[in-house]
Order: sequence, then structure tokens, then C-alpha cells
Amino acid sequence: MTDPVQPRDSANLEGRHLGPWRIVAELGAGGMGTVYYAEHGVIGRRAAIKVLSNAGSAIPDVVERFFDEARTVNDIRHPNIVDITDFGVSEGQYYLVMELLEGDTLAERLEAGPMSFEKARSVTGQIALALHAAHERGIIHRDLKPENVFLTNHADYPDRVKVLDCGIAKLLGEGGEASRKTQTGVIMGTPAYMSPEQCVGDTHLDRRSDVYSLGIVAFEMLAGRTPFAAENFGRYVLAHVHEEPPRIDSLVDVSADVADVLAKALAKKPEDRHQTAEELRLALDAAIQGRSTVEVRRTEREERNEEEARTQRVGDKLEEIIQQRIVEGRLTLPSMPMVAQNCLRLLDREDFTFPMIAKELERDPLLASQLLRIVNSPIYGGRGRIESMCQAASRRGMKPLRMLLTQMSVRAVFQSKEPRIEQSFRAIWEHCLAVGIISRELAGALEGAPPKDAVYLAGLLHDVGKPVVGAMLLEVERQLMPDLG
Repeated sequence: MTDPVQPRDSANLEGRHLGPWRIVAELGAGGMGTVYYAEHGVIGRRAAIKVLSNAGSAIPDVVERFFDEARTVNDIRHPNIVDITDFGVSEGQYYLVMELLEGDTLAERLEAGPMSFEKARSVTGQIALALHAAHERGIIHRDLKPENVFLTNHADYPDRVKVLDCGIAKLLGEGGEASRKTQTGVIMGTPAYMSPEQCVGDTHLDRRSDVYSLGIVAFEMLAGRTPFAAENFGRYVLAHVHEEPPRIDSLVDVSADVADVLAKALAKKPEDRHQTAEELRLALDAAIQGRSTVEVRRTEREERNEEEARTQRVGDKLEEIIQQRIVEGRLTLPSMPMVAQNCLRLLDREDFTFPMIAKELERDPLLASQLLRIVNSPIYGGRGRIESMCQAASRRGMKPLRMLLTQMSVRAVFQSKEPRIEQSFRAIWEHCLAVGIISRELAGALEGAPPKDAVYLAGLLHDVGKPVVGAMLLEVERQLMPDLG
């Protein structure tokens, strides 16, 4: 019986490999392990790799909870929760593959001091959306804190929130009961952000515990400090369970309505708080706008309905334009030249001969000249100037000729007499050509792959429908602009 593989030191993995991933640099460390920046050894993709600590790797329940993170995130699938794309084990080292985020944690951002009210409101709202999505699937976070909230540097969405570390999330059963593997009696969380019921070790935590933690995070964003300060866990328990937090409007300039919302989020009894993260988000927006939660919800619904109506108007107009063109017989879409179609049919016949192909090709001077130019190119191994179609066709042979005809026909799809369309589609053609070439090279390198020519054409054709749809949309755009502004 062989000895089990001993895990490497998770604090010293730089330059090593975990499966196909090469560890480049450490990004940070936490209670469950270390996060590294990594690159895929084949395709060069960048990712963040979370590696479970050696101590955790020795405990089966911890390993299972660690992998539960990947399953949990995949189940939620929300834009405000960090995406986990893979997980595995390599030489005894357990790891998760996550999207690589660029930006700062909320904790790092708060080191510079409190946030503006608008920024705090935006971050709170996004966290609430992420929590609500998790709660709807029976999952609570249990360790919401600024270190587990990431603000990304996205060009189009500055400070887009990503909630991190669902590894200690608890899956709820019917009636809010926790699963056995989480009912260990171990209190998990960070004392400054734990709800009163979490502090006393309640094993029946529900979504309202996360609402309390979100209230503390929102409080800290505005005040630059948490409601309670304590030197040890015991003092935090006493404060969360027995002491009333200060009102936020006694520390910073916010309205009494906003202070009331945060005070309710920090209520000692779960039944006195907002019952969901969504309710907290709506209450905060209502307090800011001086309206009721019902009015805010109605406004959001009206905005969605207006956007849906606008989309419907565009769709109706698009359908009207296309139907009109079909009725009037003006709907012309790019297609393979007729001569090329006839040549491909001839290649499939049992009585096929190259003179038959040559005769058909001579009917299309443009196609014939392109074929002559190609077969006389040094790239295709031309050893003497060819002038006749019959010689050109026979030099290439049946399979290469079929591929050339298909490629030239596909290229014709991307050509247009209108400069705007021609310019728009040139990049698409170049992309398709590149994919075809790469596909062919990969097929040549992989054992048991399909024939290279077939793979090349598959790569070439994978996006060929884009210019067909694009040509129509460009024309529709010109007609829609005056009508829709």
C-alpha cells in the first residue's frame, strides 16, 4: 500500500503547477488558504487560484466545504458574485479556479476613510442583490465583511461589486435547518460583523443574519468604523447581543430616514430587522427618495415595463421592415456563387472529370482568376505558370479544390459594394481565417483528430453567419433611427 501524497506547502507554490495552471504570484491569504495569480500553461488564460491550507486539506469536512464553494457559486450564477470556473486536486493540494479580479477589496478602500454617501449606497445595493440571489437558493454567506467584498476596476462599470468567499456558506434545508456537516458547533464568521444569533452559536441561522452583517458593512462605509469596538470575541458577543449601536446620523450627515433603515438592519431580534436583503435595499432607496418602499418597487417595475415596451417597439419595427422586404422581393442575402455551387456538385458525381470543372469555372471570370492566382502562388507549390482552368483544377486535386472553392465562396460573403459594410466585415473575415488556420494546426498536433482540411473549414465557417445578419441590421438601423430617435 503506497503512502498518500503529501500536499506541498501552500505558502510556497510560486513557479509550480497545479494541474494545467502555473502559479505566478501570491495575491493574498486567509483563514482557509491562499489565493494566487496563475496562468494556464497551454492557452495563457489568467485566473485566480484559491489553494486550501495544509491544515484544512487534512480534514475531510473542510475539503468538502471548500469544494462546496464551487458548487454553490455555480448554482447562484450572479454578476455580483465572483465566478468559479473549475476545481481540482494536484499532488494533494486542493484548489479552486476563479475569475481574476482587478481592483481593491472594500477593506482596502476603507483604509482611506469613509465613503461618500452615493458610493456607499451603490455598494450596499449591489451586495444586497448578491445576497438576495444566494438567499433565494437557500444559501447564506455567514461571513460578510469588507474583506469579502471586491470593487472591480471595470471600464464600463466602475466599482462593480463582487462578493467573495462562499466557502463557509451554509446550505439551508426545509424550514431553515442546517445540513449536518455544518452543525459542528463551530462558530464561523468575523466577530465585528456577526449577528447576535451567530455570536451565541445559533445553528439555525437564516438570511436575516446576513442582513445584520450587511447593516454593519453599510454603517462602516459611511462612518469609517463599525458600530462596536472590542478587544476580544467575548466583548463583541456582549456588544452585539446587549448593547444598542449608535445611530448613524449622530456620526455623519445623513437623513433620519436613512438612519432608521440602518437601525432596523441592526436590530437585536431577527424578526425586528428587514426580512430580506432585497427589503433592505428597497428601504434604503425609499429613504433616500423620500418615498415608501412600495413606491420605489412600483417605480422599478414601471422602468422595467418601459424598457420592455421600448424593446417591443424596436422588435415590431424590425419585423415590419423585414416582412416588407420579403413581400417586395427586395431581401437579398449573400450566398455562394452559382458557379461554385455547380462545381461542388460536379465533384460529388461519379463521372466527374477536371475538364467538366474547368468548363464550369470559365463561366465566372472572377472565380477563375482567383483560382489561377492561387495555384500559381509559391505557397501552393506552383512549379510553372498555369494558364488553363483544366490544369489549375488538376494541379490542386479533388479535395484541395473543394476546400479552395469553399474558402473563396465564403470570402465572397464578406464582400459588399457598400464601404461601411465592407469595412465592418473585414475584421470578421480575418478572425474567421485565423480561427481556421489555428484549427488546422491543432488538428495536425492532436492524435486522433479529424482531417486537417475539414477542421480548417469548420473553423473558417464558425462565424460566417455574422455578416449575413450584420448586413441586415445595418440596413434596419438606418430605417429605425428616424422613427425611434
